[in-house]
Amino acid sequence: MTRGAFHEILQAPANGKCMECAASGPQWADLHHGVIICLDCAGVHRSLGVHISFVRSLTMDEWTPDQLRRLQVGGNEKATEFFIDHGVPRGSTGHPASAPDIKARYNHIGAFKYKDKLDCDVADKPWSEENFVTPSGYNPDWENQPVVAANRIVGMGSGPPKAKATWGQEKPTQGPKTNKKSCCECAIL
Repeated sequence: MTRGAFHEILQAPANGKCMECAASGPQWADLHHGVIICLDCAGVHRSLGVHISFVRSLTMDEWTPDQLRRLQVGGNEKATEFFIDHGVPRGSTGHPASAPDIKARYNHIGAFKYKDKLDCDVADKPWSEENFVTPSGYNPDWENQPVVAANRIVGMGSGPPKAKATWGQEKPTQGPKTNKKSCCECAIL
């Protein structure tokens, strides 16, 4: 069933090319945005973190019916149209797409809105931009943040692991519990 569904999804002209760099024959997908991408761009998507982009292989990973539906309802053409309408930066073209361009695109508020809209579309719920709730993890100043390295032990006898760098302020290890739902009340977050 899944193989036939992927074949059908890839028949859409926009889905036959990578959403990011237009390389032919993409075999990966970003489930959060329901787009098809190539292997090289999938690597950049993975570096964004699963809270922004959740990457799966069309051929090597197992897919749930809900995950497959995201690609059927979404797709590269719908995402591109929404991104254009909401000022999401396109960046340069060429294979592979540049990592800064991909990062700028998916850290843009328009990409967060599209994920929310796709959540509602998949759940067959209406979406309204007026009711969109900015995710708590959204940082409009993301590109001005320092690069954070993971904790690591430098070597034998070098003392305890170095403290983890922060984003300029201490954050609680566990945030407050919330019953927040998406703008369409479908509770897909």
